[in-house]
Amino acid sequence: MSRLVLVAPAFLQAPSPRFLRSRPAALLLRRLPASRLARALAVPEGPAIAGAATDLSRPGAASRVVAALRAVATGRRELREALGRLQVPVEIVTGSADPLTVPVDRPVTTIDGAGHYPQLTHPEQLARTIIGARLPARP
Repeated sequence: MSRLVLVAPAFLQAPSPRFLRSRPAALLLRRLPASRLARALAVPEGPAIAGAATDLSRPGAASRVVAALRAVATGRRELREALGRLQVPVEIVTGSADPLTVPVDRPVTTIDGAGHYPQLTHPEQLARTIIGARLPARP
């Protein structure tokens, strides 16, 4: 059966800090070293965070992140209403350290020990949730 999986949907969680939605935030994000990005996101430092920091330094990437944060901030209500109108099964995945702040009538899976970025910090658990099966453990 097909379904839509929303991973850490910002429009159902606590709003991001206002400074992250400002124009200077893109300049900051573009130059942020991986160690500071990990601290800012409250996630462990590692290859995934290093890759995210590298991605943010690419031309236009940080600006697109800031624009997306602004769009979510201004469209939270509309996005929640759109979720309510969806006719397909929807599953929501959050980290235990970044729970939903809005009640929903959809299934919610919580990944223990994860924050807002389970795709960076808990990729195997997230993959298991999305495919609905156990993945073989890495050696």
